[in-house]
Amino acid sequence: MELRLKEQKRVFGLLALLLVLVGVYFAIPSGPAPHVHKKLKDLELNELEMDVLYAKNGETLEDIKRKSHVLMVFFTLNCADTRVNIPRLNDLHKRDDIAVVGYLMAGTSRAESFAKRYGVEFPIANPSLRYKQTFEPNVLPSSYLVNSSDLSVKEQYVGILFSQNVINGMSSI
Repeated sequence: MELRLKEQKRVFGLLALLLVLVGVYFAIPSGPAPHVHKKLKDLELNELEMDVLYAKNGETLEDIKRKSHVLMVFFTLNCADTRVNIPRLNDLHKRDDIAVVGYLMAGTSRAESFAKRYGVEFPIANPSLRYKQTFEPNVLPSSYLVNSSDLSVKEQYVGILFSQNVINGMSSI
């Protein structure tokens, strides 16, 4: 009888875990967020800002502006999705047509150690209050694809980023 009770508890625990995992799967947003995309579609920035906290390759704002697109990524240090995105963001940043700039929402004093620990190859900047108010990223990480020529924001990606979505977004700008 005691063995049966242990089996019932184990089954109940596994079912509870399964329910939690299913709930998390449906709660985590990913890919383009169309409702925000419509809000930002005609947004134009007055300027690109980059108060650099970390730049592995010494990139400057002028280097960033030379590329046809900028992917602005707002994130925090303790986010698992951010760590998953880093290799993809590094690959995108190596392309000739897009620059990636990470905007650290908190923990700016640890930016360099975080970047070195996780192999970040794109610059990390401190977002201005204006950027925080303009974009209001309520889910992190949130990424915004910007056309460098007119500084219009055309796409937003929330959560885990898929490089092909960004590449497709660049061709639609």
